[in-house]
Amino acid sequence: MENELDLIAKAKKGNKYAFGELALFYRKNICGLAYRFTGNLATAEDITQDVLVRAYTSLSGFTPSHPGAFKSWLLTITSRMCIDHFRRKRNLEVELQPGQELAISETLESLPEIVARAETRQIVQEALLRLPPNYRMAVALKYLEDLDYRQIAEIAGVPLGTVGTWIRRGLLLLRADLQGKGVVSDVQFAVR
Repeated sequence: MENELDLIAKAKKGNKYAFGELALFYRKNICGLAYRFTGNLATAEDITQDVLVRAYTSLSGFTPSHPGAFKSWLLTITSRMCIDHFRRKRNLEVELQPGQELAISETLESLPEIVARAETRQIVQEALLRLPPNYRMAVALKYLEDLDYRQIAEIAGVPLGTVGTWIRRGLLLLRADLQGKGVVSDVQFAVR
């Protein structure tokens, strides 16, 4: 990929190819976060398209403030669209379809042995979906998108301490849920 700042500048001037390159580069991050939030690949793909359309139409208002700002901006849009989706579909039960598994093994350091099998990954995904939306988003951004607390606070629009609380409580709830399902026993969960 060409230099991100150059692509952003070109895209702001109307170069659709430049924005397309940015979209291709970040599509996996956007769709991954949307999937982890919704648990449905088709819905995640729809949200991804909506995020990219919104990003393209709002690009003129984006100003890079630090390295990684564009990714943070896209994930902010994604998290807000996911929360909006959750609010609209609050009573809808999420069903995982065959082949939709949570690719969590490389990023959730505290669960490397647990997520080795696809069957277990589905159980973890379902447990993640049972977390309250703010905890789910914080845990997904931290452990699946590998963002730091500052970036998550920026995306969520909350104080840094709130992010820490959401992540800690989310991990505790996730551990309790997985212990209740017999998935974890003596495996140490990295709750900071």
